[in-house]
Amino acid sequence: MRERGWKKLKKRTKVFLKVVGVILAVITVFNVTIYFTVIDTVRYSDKWLVTYAPMDGYYHTGEFTEDEIAKRKEAILAELGNYTKVKYNVRSRSMLIFTSYAATVVGSYTPENYAAQKEKMLQQYQFMTTADFENFKYEPEGTPTAFSIEDWIFRFIKEDMTYIPEEFRLFAFNDETQQIALLTYHDQDMDVFGEKNDEADLVDFIHDYFHYNFKK
Repeated sequence: MRERGWKKLKKRTKVFLKVVGVILAVITVFNVTIYFTVIDTVRYSDKWLVTYAPMDGYYHTGEFTEDEIAKRKEAILAELGNYTKVKYNVRSRSMLIFTSYAATVVGSYTPENYAAQKEKMLQQYQFMTTADFENFKYEPEGTPTAFSIEDWIFRFIKEDMTYIPEEFRLFAFNDETQQIALLTYHDQDMDVFGEKNDEADLVDFIHDYFHYNFKK
């Protein structure tokens, strides 16, 4: 009787361990899936614009009144001058505790206004040089100071808030379509743009993190 009872116990123990194993496997797969799931959101609100595309080069995560939002929006868009049309959005990508924010503001112009505004902004900003990149924590060696996507030319703006690749702004222009864009990126956990930090990696980075089709 004791031997028969011992066999039943062993059998039940094996079944129990198998069930536990299956449960643990499911939990592991679930946790891995959650960990690597990217939540991709695009917002077109004025509040997100004034928070993640600041005109003074710094982020403002506090609450704004309606008047403050209106004034900050006006200041941000004024940076693009006398445009005929403007589009903007903020794209956030979250994975577990890591979140990036990428703001895009694009202005369209008449040929005359485009030429004048482009020249004004080229004179207004300071732009990153190769030597400037050596000052950053991760020293993204090989990162070009300017790159292109189709007819768009991109240049890194040099500002107090610039800390590549974590925080920076880009000035971009397109002579064919008479458009000018300002792009702002923020992610304190970003280490590199890609495997080589070259122009191809930057093109992929713009496509993956900013919500605008610069290839059309």
